[in-house]
Amino acid sequence: MKKTFKILSILYLLFIVYYSIKPITSDSIISQYKLTDSGMIFHLAGYLVLSSVLFLSFSDRISIFRVFFLCLGLSVFLELTQIFIEYRNFNYFDIIGNVIGLFSFLCIFTLLNKFYPTLIKNN
Repeated sequence: MKKTFKILSILYLLFIVYYSIKPITSDSIISQYKLTDSGMIFHLAGYLVLSSVLFLSFSDRISIFRVFFLCLGLSVFLELTQIFIEYRNFNYFDIIGNVIGLFSFLCIFTLLNKFYPTLIKNN
């Protein structure tokens, strides 16, 4: 089960990378359901889920704070690469949405670990 979860978390990571660099077309789901100009809800949810599945998959090897900083680094890197991609735009609000998602992850898992310490085994 844990191996399957690791594979799914890596696939989700690749999904995030792909959708961060792919052209946005007017008929894409992101364009149709954009709740804000920057799509902050998608960024928040995307990085909340990404950090959660990575932590749950690799909690035996990596701490919650390492997951946070790895995802933060990925977020900033992907957003900065959009400066050099002509069909994408750099947006500070995208990074803010990602950071809010990552802080949500920290809060949720810190509270879960406090009240249910056997539920999440952390280093």
